Amino acid sequence: LELFLAKPNKTIIAKLTEAFDKKQQFKLGGINEITFSLPLVVENANHELVRNSNVDMAKSRYLVKAQLGQLSEWYRIEKINDDGADTEKKTYQLYSLGIELTDKIISGYEETSINAQTALIDALSSTIWNIDYIDSEFLSRFRYFEVSQKSALDFVFQIAETFNALPIFNTNNRTVSLYQPENIGSDKGLKIAYGKYLKSINKEEDASKVVTIHIVTGK
Repeated sequence: LELFLAKPNKTIIAKLTEAFDKKQQFKLGGINEITFSLPLVVENANHELVRNSNVDMAKSRYLVKAQLGQLSEWYRIEKINDDGADTEKKTYQLYSLGIELTDKIISGYEETSINAQTALIDALSSTIWNIDYIDSEFLSRFRYFEVSQKSALDFVFQIAETFNALPIFNTNNRTVSLYQPENIGSDKGLKIAYGKYLKSINKEEDASKVVTIHIVTGK
């Protein structure tokens, strides 16, 4: 895992080769997370111990590009911990760039019958994020939304939950997509049968849990 420090405009200013305790956590349909530490003192070309200049440059809300093989993703520094002990290090907690959507607050929003595209356009309005892809299944469904006050990111998650969609954040292009969960990933060809992973199987029919008609009353 390679880490590159950048300004908020994505201009890379340093490679964090001295970073250690690097941990990257992926959350499908959520905001990924990275933690790492930087030593306060490093050794220069003359084998002298000097102040680590990257510690002073790695400021709150600065960006970090994480490169893992062919996969690259942008993160924002959210928390910096300097415990002041003898460890002589600073610990950083970062969230993938979709966290920028928490800076935008949506309030007093109400729409009676809109599809996922309209809702997502409204959620991303006044931000620098755009829509990449929306599964056609979500364009023919219409739902009611009411938001008293929440961040644009929370609204995106609400839209995804309402339409049973999986939100995917592209941090390189700052775009959001809504996929059907079954269309994400690849088929590995796993088969389950007796003698292969499967020990037993049971099938039950319960007529009390089957609904064949809805009778609606009221307005």
